[in-house]
Amino acid sequence: MPSTIEISDELFEAIRADAEPFFEITPDMVLRRWAVDRGLLDQNRREDGFGGASSNSVVSAARVLRSPTMRSTHKKPKRIIEWFRLFDAQIPTRAWREMLPKVIHILLGKHPEKSDHLCALSCVYRSSAGLTKPQHIPGTTFYLETNYSAEYTLKHAYEMLRTCGYKPEEVLIVKEHYASKDAVNLKG
Repeated sequence: MPSTIEISDELFEAIRADAEPFFEITPDMVLRRWAVDRGLLDQNRREDGFGGASSNSVVSAARVLRSPTMRSTHKKPKRIIEWFRLFDAQIPTRAWREMLPKVIHILLGKHPEKSDHLCALSCVYRSSAGLTKPQHIPGTTFYLETNYSAEYTLKHAYEMLRTCGYKPEEVLIVKEHYASKDAVNLKG
């Protein structure tokens, strides 16, 4: 049975603002993602299909999160990666899910002594069970989850680079564009 906690309006607005539209419809889902990202909660543990919330609380929370005062819920334009540059090498990429395996492969090649640290990151798992798009990390017994949004893929790539002692903004450049009529974006 879910517990009830009281939070300030300011924190509730922060949770609502960080929610991924059409996916995270309750504050529980956002807080669960935060806890999983920090390693405080196992990603695969769920009490039911809605991240531990009962169906009644999902409906009432969905009404609250979709209230008229909430920001627009229009779907974001899809971000499409064209290539990324890492350590002066330009790597062609057709999809965001291809980026993390390539980054970790390059880093393991440059820093084999950091393999234990890289395999302890939040996107790396000891088993492929429960992962949506697992990719085996060559030379290890670990698996990399690759089913992330563009934002989370970049977050995990930055985490890998920091683990090896790099400043991500100095060594990683991503060439991407949006599926809508937005202009091409060069982001570092």
